[in-house]
Order: sequence, then structure tokens, then C-alpha cells
Amino acid sequence: MRKLSFILLMVIAAMTASAQSIVGNWKADINDNEVQNGCMFMDFSKNNMLKITFDMTMSSPEVGSIRFALSIKGPYSLDENKISFKAYKSSVDFKILERHFTPDLQAALSMDPSIGKMIDDEMRKVIMDEKEGLGSVFNDVENMTIIELTDKTLKVQSGQETYNMQRQ
Repeated sequence: MRKLSFILLMVIAAMTASAQSIVGNWKADINDNEVQNGCMFMDFSKNNMLKITFDMTMSSPEVGSIRFALSIKGPYSLDENKISFKAYKSSVDFKILERHFTPDLQAALSMDPSIGKMIDDEMRKVIMDEKEGLGSVFNDVENMTIIELTDKTLKVQSGQETYNMQRQ
């Protein structure tokens, strides 16, 4: 009976430990003045690599809307409730997923398709800006604090931001 109790206790401990593991895919919704329908994904791998992806839609009355994905990866370490992340700047991946331009801009594009490339290039430049764009967010997530971790939720503090994430 004592052996069975010990085995049962070990199984419960193992289930509890795995239930509160940071390893896995996490998602947080991001919506503010500039971003609609935005999401941030964090993929913590077992081999201590972290990939952070932003999937966002930005819009303006002059241009229309542009949905893009921006990701970066690098190693992370976990010390109690502190996550340290070393973002590999060379791993940045930027993709425009959808563009819905205003009728006026669409008409201009039909006359000169190079305008679309110019808009894409400018968008990339603005987003990757190290001081004001999402490039600065990557600097902010280099040190995060876990506020809460359960099997389904992860709440982290990063700079001045708090992200409430759900396991995917």
C-alpha cells in the first residue's frame, strides 16, 4: 500500500509539473489604437528556443488595411519566474499577408504597380524601427516576468506591458 501511495504521489507530481510547464504555444490578443485584430504568439520549445510572432492588421483612412506577420526567434532561459530571451536579430521574418487598399490607392496601383512595393517597403521600415516600431517590442521581451502560469494560461510582464496568454 505504501508503494502504491508513493507511485500515485509521483504521478500526481509529474502531472502537476507538466501542467505548469512553459513549453508549448501561447497566444495573446493585442488590440489598441493602431492595431486591430492583432495576436502575439510565443512558441517555447523543449530545447530552450523561443519564437515570437505578431500577426496584426493596421489600417488608415488614406491607405486601407494591411495584415502582416512579424517573427523573431532565439534562445531563452527560465530562472524561477524570470524568462531571459536573446533575440537573434538576423532571424527576423516579415511577411505581408493581406492588403486591402482604398479605391483611390487601388486605382493608382493599377496605373503603377511599383506603388505597392513602395508601400510594402515603407511598412516594413516603420514596423522594424528599433525605437518606435515592433522592433522595440523585441527589445522589451528580452526579460519577462511570469506573473501566473497554469496548464492553460500564462500571464507575463514585459516592460510596461502585461500579456494574458492562452495555451494553443
